[in-house]
Amino acid sequence: MKYSKNVTVQPRKRRKALYNAKIHEVRALLNIHLSKELRKKYKKRALLAKKGDKVKILRGEFKKREGKIVDVDYKEAKIWVEGIIYKKQGGKEKQFPIQPSNCILLEWVEPKLSSKRKATVKAAGSKMASQLVKKPPVEVKKIITESKSVSNEQKIHVAKVASEIKTAHIEPIKQ
Repeated sequence: MKYSKNVTVQPRKRRKALYNAKIHEVRALLNIHLSKELRKKYKKRALLAKKGDKVKILRGEFKKREGKIVDVDYKEAKIWVEGIIYKKQGGKEKQFPIQPSNCILLEWVEPKLSSKRKATVKAAGSKMASQLVKKPPVEVKKIITESKSVSNEQKIHVAKVASEIKTAHIEPIKQ
């Protein structure tokens, strides 16, 4: 869905381009601009919209309203924000879909590690966490079993967890 001269402003052609777009092209449309504080912190201009992020709507009928993202739809390239509701003709209330480009990110929920990854890194201790970053579980198991600073109980626990994880990389936990 590259923006070229072939794709016009006509809504039907824009919709067709969106429906036929590849998933990585639609993903680019789900980026939200960051607030000034977050820009300084992460040194990025935009991040991908995720469930749980806090956003402020800048354009449209719900301008200046804030809320957490309830749902993100890759197919439509829209987000749904908590508390942004409209009434239908029959009296039912429905959440209003919003384009991510009309929002600004106020609070970003950092990605969480899986419980297995957390357990492995915690068992290794904070001193060894820097050694374990981006290493396969087999190497992690080897490092921990050779270490003298880790107790036998922790070594047994790590051996079990590392055998369950087959391909994942281990990332450090922020405490």
